[in-house]
Amino acid sequence: MNVLCLRDAGCETCFFEPTFYAMKKLIVAFSVVLLVGCRSWSPMVMQDPPSPIEPTLPALQLYAGNEYTAEFVGESEFRLFMEEMESNIMNPYGEKFGSVFYSSRILEQKDGLGFLIASGMTLYFFNVLGMPFQVVSRIVEVELRIVDLQGRLLAKYKGRDKGSAVVGLYYGYSFADAYNKAQLEAAYGALKQIRPQIADDAAKLRKVLFACEKEIEEEEETE
Repeated sequence: MNVLCLRDAGCETCFFEPTFYAMKKLIVAFSVVLLVGCRSWSPMVMQDPPSPIEPTLPALQLYAGNEYTAEFVGESEFRLFMEEMESNIMNPYGEKFGSVFYSSRILEQKDGLGFLIASGMTLYFFNVLGMPFQVVSRIVEVELRIVDLQGRLLAKYKGRDKGSAVVGLYYGYSFADAYNKAQLEAAYGALKQIRPQIADDAAKLRKVLFACEKEIEEEEETE
């Protein structure tokens, strides 16, 4: 910065004149703080203790998509689905008696760009005081489809929930982790909504899944 001094009636007043170089250094400094100051996030931190339904379903094969097409799902999101199924819905071990297909879609997304624009226009000054850089939110719908060993659809369940995350200078998440956190938080909330729906049908589903396996065995014996 340059120091300018003005003389008026024998008095001297000095003040700082910001230069483009100084402003550039300020922006770079705050950018570095933003990148290293936000904490990273793991999907494991939001999972509740196991609360399995009664009775649980027999072991099922887990897939992303539906009976007809595969669907790309992020590794963390599929792991979240797998943990929910193995911890709360089904027996994770033994012979498979059918399949469960997982799919999700974003119904609404808000990027909070107003905060991001305001941060840049004020050279991050208000971010130092606590204003967030960005507030991300998503509403996600999850669908589970349960299929028997012969490929017949037995039941499908849907749930939807909202996830959000804040990107801040001293708190919150990084830009990349904020979207990931919002997605997984919403997906996990939707899975928790689906859990009691499956619990209501668990006894019926078990009966049909075991009957299908027995039917296949009888067909094999007669051949």
